[in-house]
Amino acid sequence: MHDAETWSIINRWRNHPYELMLYGYGGLILALCLNPFRVAIPMILLNFIFCTRGAGVPAKAFIETMLIPAGFLLAGSLTFLFSVSFEGMVPAISFASDGIQKASEAVLRSGAAVSSLVFIMLTVSVTEQMTVMRRLHFPELLTEVMGLVYRQLNIIGACLSSMRRAQDCRLGYSGLKNSFKSSAILAATLLIRAVSKASRMEKALNARAFNGSLNVLNCRHEFSFRIFGAILIVFAALCAASLI
Repeated sequence: MHDAETWSIINRWRNHPYELMLYGYGGLILALCLNPFRVAIPMILLNFIFCTRGAGVPAKAFIETMLIPAGFLLAGSLTFLFSVSFEGMVPAISFASDGIQKASEAVLRSGAAVSSLVFIMLTVSVTEQMTVMRRLHFPELLTEVMGLVYRQLNIIGACLSSMRRAQDCRLGYSGLKNSFKSSAILAATLLIRAVSKASRMEKALNARAFNGSLNVLNCRHEFSFRIFGAILIVFAALCAASLI
């Protein structure tokens, strides 16, 4: 089980999935709509404080989860710094006059949005999210596909981890040449294993008279209007900070 999945199950706020999803997805919408230069950093700090001090998730888990998309974000923002112009047949590359501003805006806006998604990821388990979506009358097909993809990714992740550990025990990554060879074998074998396990999972579901619904046992959670009011106050403060 991944660390993020573990903390989403055992954190202190696990009994409030409705409120946590409302705050997380509401923060995602605000991050995309409001001025990122005024609300992005406060939103990231709020998500970090609520996740670590409130839900009890270790700061290391939050930071490590944020670092994964941060690399792609920073690499993608570099393209804003340059502009390409065609003079004749030869393209000319130069620094864009507003490149730094656009890159900063993209990094701040995306960082705030990602922090909201990381907050949901670390505080609400996938099964709880599926339960909330069902009770909010989301399409059944959407929730079932979400559950199947989630389970399949867990299976692939477990296979990847065990295969990588087996190669490492046999000194498969002792040198550059062996590392490239082992990585190629791992990628080819993982695809075959993934297809095989997906086929076996389909056969197992059909053998158990699968009718299109995967029901799981979940506890009923009461919606807290006190927490709902606090969320509205936080959102109102962010909107006010964006307008000042």
